[in-house]
Amino acid sequence: MLGFINGEGCFTVNKKGTLIFSIEHTDKASIELIKNRLDLGPTILDRGQRLFRGSLRKNTYSIGVSSKKDLNSLNKFLNDTGLIGLKGHKLIQYNN
Repeated sequence: MLGFINGEGCFTVNKKGTLIFSIEHTDKASIELIKNRLDLGPTILDRGQRLFRGSLRKNTYSIGVSSKKDLNSLNKFLNDTGLIGLKGHKLIQYNN
């Protein structure tokens, strides 16, 4: 699950200063696993098919969280000392 977050997740801060974690993928079951394991509140969105470089890409699913409860749950998971942890750019995003 951590590798999936590292590869597909995104940590951002919007213009209002709100912290946001989002993740999108073609495998809805993977997004559901993360949502359920971390007890995240928002529903999973069906993003449908979108154009990418002139071609339709596969249907994707996403979830985005910004509530204190959800971010604390994610933070607890990511700071578990038994895990390898985030790497590279994802770690930089997370730390920022």
